[in-house]
Amino acid sequence: MSRSRINLLTLAALAALAASALSSCASAPRPESEADSLVIGSIVLDYPESFFDFGPKTIDRNLAVEFENITKGKTFTVMTMAGGYFFFVSNGADSYRLRQVRYDFRSNQASYKLSTNLDIPFAASPHAIMYLDHMTITNSLLSAPKDDRVDGGHYSWSYKRSFSSADRREDMLAFLRESDPQSPWEAGYEVRRLLDRP
Repeated sequence: MSRSRINLLTLAALAALAASALSSCASAPRPESEADSLVIGSIVLDYPESFFDFGPKTIDRNLAVEFENITKGKTFTVMTMAGGYFFFVSNGADSYRLRQVRYDFRSNQASYKLSTNLDIPFAASPHAIMYLDHMTITNSLLSAPKDDRVDGGHYSWSYKRSFSSADRREDMLAFLRESDPQSPWEAGYEVRRLLDRP
């Protein structure tokens, strides 16, 4: 194979990697009106001992985060990207509920469908960044199948689930700047922490 052919293949591979990196860090949609707000947060599933047979794992990408627009009586789903970030634009007036987080995973031997109900209500405010915190759902291993398993059997793992949230707004703002250096959301939009505790 000629050197020029190898260089072309290398360039094509690098372009594909760059496209993948861009898609994993998509920029937030821009406001369409003065009252619009950005609802943004991040969420991860943490398995500190073992994610089934795959060892310790923290999952941040491809989580399906389901919301209900209470005002309009509709549900919708947004997907997480690197860092567990998700976002959507609100009209700044509607009320919502973060209902559930789902994760579908398939390996060579099995498929897993995981879901966690959250039921977190919140209301949007006009012309603001509505920050839902960095949320962690920790799944601590209680029991696992024994090592003498046979193919085709049905086995169960038992986990203790806990929820925590942390104010990482500086990381969130850095994420917005990195994903879109021209992002309008930092110019005059107040950050409001929706899960703030007294």
